[in-house]
Amino acid sequence: MEIYPILLYGSIGAILAFGLIIAALSASRFESHGLSLPIRYALPLIIAALAISVLSSNRDLAEARQLLTTGQVKGIVASNATRIVSLFILVVGLSSICRSLFEETRIDKGGKLLIGSFLAYWVGAVFIPMLFSSHPDPSHEYFYLAILGTALLLQDEAGTKKSLLLIRDALFVFCVFSLVIAAIKPSMALDLEYSQGLIPSLPRFAGLSQHAISMGAFAYVLLAFAIGMPYRKTGVNIIAVFVSVLIIFWSQSKVIWICSLVSFCSYYLTATLAPNIRQALFGGSLNRKFVLNRDLALLVTSVLSAGLIAIFLDTSSILQKFLISDVAGNLSSLTGRDLIWKVALDEWSLSPLFGYGLGVFEIDHRLVIGLPHATHGHNQLIDVLARSGLVGMAGFLLHLFVLARITWSVLPLAPLGYFLLTLLVSLSISEVPFNIARHGASVIPFVSFLLFLRWSIFKVEADLK
Repeated sequence: MEIYPILLYGSIGAILAFGLIIAALSASRFESHGLSLPIRYALPLIIAALAISVLSSNRDLAEARQLLTTGQVKGIVASNATRIVSLFILVVGLSSICRSLFEETRIDKGGKLLIGSFLAYWVGAVFIPMLFSSHPDPSHEYFYLAILGTALLLQDEAGTKKSLLLIRDALFVFCVFSLVIAAIKPSMALDLEYSQGLIPSLPRFAGLSQHAISMGAFAYVLLAFAIGMPYRKTGVNIIAVFVSVLIIFWSQSKVIWICSLVSFCSYYLTATLAPNIRQALFGGSLNRKFVLNRDLALLVTSVLSAGLIAIFLDTSSILQKFLISDVAGNLSSLTGRDLIWKVALDEWSLSPLFGYGLGVFEIDHRLVIGLPHATHGHNQLIDVLARSGLVGMAGFLLHLFVLARITWSVLPLAPLGYFLLTLLVSLSISEVPFNIARHGASVIPFVSFLLFLRWSIFKVEADLK
């Protein structure tokens, strides 16, 4: 057995342990002087770093695809912004965790289950493959999200709610500012040469995000906040809803459109129609029965309208033209993602237990396989298998089961969790929304969902008391 890996990993462990001690001492010292920095500012900082990165790059979206093939490094401003966020997460996150451990903060059963499954997912999908996959890649980059997620989930009810409100406000400002940039400098926020949309003459909107799909996901999360945690001023909330819907439409992402439709319909049927049916059938009030009749009338009207459209339009010829079109071909294979899936599964088959490693679909690997634009596996399950094998898949499925179980248990008091869960699960078909290896802006929907579940658990606990 080589002594070098043992010394390396032992040194890393010693440094981390020393860092924990220093963080704990710093936390207690800051706390005594009232100078503690809440971890809840981490996600708004991540969103701000994304905006700064794009603004400082002076990018042109029509040429941005070339960045994926060349692997160009970030500029000085963007790199420094990322370092500041990473340092904030490391210092403040470790301080928050140590403070919770040393003060023996009471955590309810639901919170322990959520945090435990999150860490189990990280250990299986990140830590173990980082060391034992066919391409091990130990790096401090993979620890930040574990620290951030744990610190956020260890907050009390007030801190959790403040975190959610900060994310809502940060996303609102980010979306509005993205629209402003589209008006001032269209080439930075719009792909003016995009020609694959359902509306050919309409450029694709990516805002200040890295891609139109991620911009659409941000807008959908903002819409979820506007519904579940609305602004006190109705006018502001209406603007938030309008901005969200506009960006979702303007992103011209068939993935976001389909997932949004599935998520919203699922949310409506589960959170509105189903409870009303239960209330009406099992002793509901007259008001509940009126709401039930309204919902049923809306559902029946929608079905009848769809039937009338199908009768009076030549749907067969329309369908036939669609099936032979390029759009249908792209949808059937999710715009060529089937080739990426094949490559990912081939990599997994070479190392079934621990996977290829966390470096799969990085720039070097993409150039080797001849898919320079494939930044991930374009399917949550396939991506997990390729990166971390069966060990990572076990951790992910455990975490997903816990998320679904908690979402269902808090549904009567906090149905918005179902709203976000269905979005993430729908996106999992062609994207990787449950990313746990990196702490970039792509984790905003996932971490927002975790925080909302944590807040929902607090609400249920308070209701039981």
